[in-house]
Amino acid sequence: MNQQCLGITRGGERCKITGNLKDGYCHLHRKRHMDDGTEASKPPEEAPRSGKKTTPPPLPPEPASDATTKIVLFGLVCFLILLLAAAVSSRRNGR
Repeated sequence: MNQQCLGITRGGERCKITGNLKDGYCHLHRKRHMDDGTEASKPPEEAPRSGKKTTPPPLPPEPASDATTKIVLFGLVCFLILLLAAAVSSRRNGR
């Protein structure tokens, strides 16, 4: 008969290991349960839950852009503006 382990993880959640478990505990929780001095046939009490969900740590901020890249982009934008101005000017003059 498949059953879920009665052990509680360090995070306070019920162990997810299932199978034909001797005494209701998986290989990870059986020794810990026996070391507690409790009877193997007696299920543990429910662990208190804090109600808080664990969230992963925030991602590190994006690295700052290189100053050289900013200068090159600024120069490219200026060049395109001058090129556009020259095209508009030549069209007005009929060239």
